[in-house]
Amino acid sequence: MGCGNVPLPGYINIDKYYYPGSTQEGMNLEDGVTWNTEYPDSPWLYGDMVKLDFPNECFDKAIAVHALEHLSMNDGNRAIGEMFRIVKKGGNVEIETPDLTKACQLFLNVHISNDKNNADWFRIMGLLYGSQGAEGEGQFHLCGYSKEYLRFRMTEHGFANIEEIPVGFGHGTRIGAGHAEPQFDFRLRGIKP
Repeated sequence: MGCGNVPLPGYINIDKYYYPGSTQEGMNLEDGVTWNTEYPDSPWLYGDMVKLDFPNECFDKAIAVHALEHLSMNDGNRAIGEMFRIVKKGGNVEIETPDLTKACQLFLNVHISNDKNNADWFRIMGLLYGSQGAEGEGQFHLCGYSKEYLRFRMTEHGFANIEEIPVGFGHGTRIGAGHAEPQFDFRLRGIKP
């Protein structure tokens, strides 16, 4: 959910801004033209994480990678509830997001300067605030997540056996093009009892 320009084979892929036919700035137009033909069993569709157009308990698994932070705190909470609703009993949800705690710690130790390359400082700003629309609408970060806060929200919606697992592929275009950034991100998996 919220796949952006990173649809995955083997899943139904949805995004509010990036999907075949979208004219959003930053849309991978080549993939948008070819994806649904190349992967007919893994459609890439328009969809809103806050109000998923799927019946209750219809999926074994749902994944949201670098998506939840693009929603307001209230909408992020609704999206977690929607993920719980659409996953079958015994199914699981994986959520990967920038780690707000790590970003804040890094921010305190990295300073901007006219005398050096400021790539680290700008990377931290990206963790906190997103790309601020530079890569298209929807690329603002509206809510930060610590492991503690995400675990709290997942528990609140009924998830059990919540555990931290290794981060996945992160950002990119198509499977394998992204790269994991455990120094910046975390991923939690919860089971629907």
